[in-house]
Amino acid sequence: SFTPSGSLSRTSLASEVGVKTQMSGLMKIVVVGTSLKFFTPVLYWLPKSTLAAIILRSTYQLVDFKMARELWQSWKPYHQGGMRRDFIVWWIAFVLTIFLGVLYGIGSAVLASLVMIVHDAAVPRAVTLGCIESLGNIWRDKEVWPEGRVFPGVLIVEFRGPLSFASADWFMDELERKRLVQEKTDKDKVEVVVLSFGSVHDLDKTAIEMLRDLLTEWR
Repeated sequence: SFTPSGSLSRTSLASEVGVKTQMSGLMKIVVVGTSLKFFTPVLYWLPKSTLAAIILRSTYQLVDFKMARELWQSWKPYHQGGMRRDFIVWWIAFVLTIFLGVLYGIGSAVLASLVMIVHDAAVPRAVTLGCIESLGNIWRDKEVWPEGRVFPGVLIVEFRGPLSFASADWFMDELERKRLVQEKTDKDKVEVVVLSFGSVHDLDKTAIEMLRDLLTEWR
């Protein structure tokens, strides 16, 4: 049983039959009380496997396999619009709930989600942009749109996420890495760096000082 809400099997059964109000509790009392009072001698010889089958059947709908299939069909990296991380969290909740219990399963899934959120804040994405001429000269992520055109000596980077004390050092290292990669690929020295901050929704004092240091160094 799950203390705050009672038996999961009864909760699932109530949801399946369309219970809407707390009056269902009175009906449960009547049914369970009547069964205990008048049908105990009959139910006494009922095999435990039969009781287990009834409970499993009533809790079957608690597992949303349809969502798991949808997440699996979107098994792509998060930055490509996929739901790989959501699928991993789903499996963590499912497996730990089966083997350890509801509290461990839900708690572990919530903890995994928090870790991913903190990771996104500390290590956001920084992508190199390329010009997609077939779409009206719009700029898109080169990793997703490999046909994007880059110009010799020009590096255009879009930062996606909050730029703060947690991600400032990572941003500097990632920007330097992208500069070296482009110089190695194009055989031209990067003379111009364009930073797109359209997706940056937070900028703290540490990040501003870091940008000033970068500007001074590049000059």
